[in-house]
Amino acid sequence: MSNYTPAAPGARSQIGLALGWRSTKRKQMRRIKQRYGDDCGIACVAMVAGVPYAQAAEKFSLKPNGSRLTNTKDLITALRLLGVSVEGDHLEPLPKQSYRWRAALREDECVAILKSPTRKNGKWHWRVYDPVRDRVVDPKDRPYQRLRATSRLRIRSA
Repeated sequence: MSNYTPAAPGARSQIGLALGWRSTKRKQMRRIKQRYGDDCGIACVAMVAGVPYAQAAEKFSLKPNGSRLTNTKDLITALRLLGVSVEGDHLEPLPKQSYRWRAALREDECVAILKSPTRKNGKWHWRVYDPVRDRVVDPKDRPYQRLRATSRLRIRSA
């Protein structure tokens, strides 16, 4: 037997209003593809801010070696320059088990940029959680890797 009780109809709308969202009828996030192998952070910022890739890319500075790799500070700076409110100035860890980190995202009902370690050279990949579709949106072209999210950057709803 399960102790699961489904939420009442309209419960998500009431939660959204309680969180201060102007409208509970949020639009589905538009997927923006990364253009190079190392610019997933730029594409994620563009998705969250709702701006074209080129406009988001202007907010980042290329590294001396020409790399487009981004860290948390780069993402936060670019989001704030684009007028997006970010909760805190660091990543928040997520539970290790897949079903638990997904449940934590559903519970919050807020947009988040997810950090997922890849299996190559200790690098990571950025993806976005879209609460409207209850889906992780990957800026990378297929085939997608099934990556576990280890931490998130919460985006405030306005």
